[in-house]
Amino acid sequence: MKRVKKFSLLALILLFAVSNSALADDYHYATTDMTWKEFYSGELGGKADNVDAYTSATTIKRFPEVVTNNENLITGLKNIKVRMSEEIYNKNLSNNRFNWSDKAFNEYKDLNEDGTFSAMFTTSKEIKDAKLTLETGAAANWGSYVIKIESVDLSSIVPTENLLGAILETTDGSRYALRPAENYWRKSAAEIALTVDDAYVEIHGTGVVRNYKYFADIVGKTINKITYLIKDADDIILSGFELNLPKVPTVRAEILKNENKNLEVKFEFSNDTGATYTEIAKILQGGGKKAVALNEGADYTYDAEKATLNIKEPQAGLYQVIFRSSNKDIAPSLRAGFYVE
Repeated sequence: MKRVKKFSLLALILLFAVSNSALADDYHYATTDMTWKEFYSGELGGKADNVDAYTSATTIKRFPEVVTNNENLITGLKNIKVRMSEEIYNKNLSNNRFNWSDKAFNEYKDLNEDGTFSAMFTTSKEIKDAKLTLETGAAANWGSYVIKIESVDLSSIVPTENLLGAILETTDGSRYALRPAENYWRKSAAEIALTVDDAYVEIHGTGVVRNYKYFADIVGKTINKITYLIKDADDIILSGFELNLPKVPTVRAEILKNENKNLEVKFEFSNDTGATYTEIAKILQGGGKKAVALNEGADYTYDAEKATLNIKEPQAGLYQVIFRSSNKDIAPSLRAGFYVE
């Protein structure tokens, strides 16, 4: 009869520790800059072809962890932590994109053999009592939709310091990447904006064009999860809600004539609701806090039947025209923006 060797508890602990040490030694760690496509590919299951460089008037001074270039493009994120196996490490040892670390990371993306990166390995906490409200039309200052998150404390998320990115998820399983200055801003993570139509004109007069094509198919879907990707901390997941993004009327402006100190602008409405847009609530010349309201009659006239606006003594720059909805219960007021050269 064979004798069975008995191991002491201490021997088993030591064996486990040595095994874990050997496993840890099989990995190498580094930091690297990533394009948006590289960063989000793992998070979105590889479907990140349309998530890449974008323009912004707000770049490095307000979002220090983003990578920018000389063309004012925000191209990606700085110093993302990665892990790789011994085999992949040997293939990349001379690759100067990686800054090697002599310490293991608790949060990281794995570098795959094909050069792509996995989703972030990290911890998370889930919050289920968030309340979300939606602004559209003229009330949505930052895009086609502005989502405001209430009743939860998101003060630990500081977009300029620890927010790597965020992901919206809809009830049909679709996932959408969010990025600084494009979809969220430096002051708060509790406000998110999406642009779904190229008729939207940035209201601060920067000339920035939002990535409306990327979000075009989210219209009509219902958001049921938001994940904030937090640097060196628990990711925050908001769930337990449903927020529908309805199709909203839009208005597009076309400059027909700009001569003899008179500007003629034609408006085209896309509207499937029972509301009408025959009245102008106000016209602003300029963007942001510097915008100046024009006076009807003295500064402009509007022909509602022809949907044509005439502005006297036009100035170069941004104009914003706010059209009043005849029924705000079924459709919001609309904003039309255009630039005069």
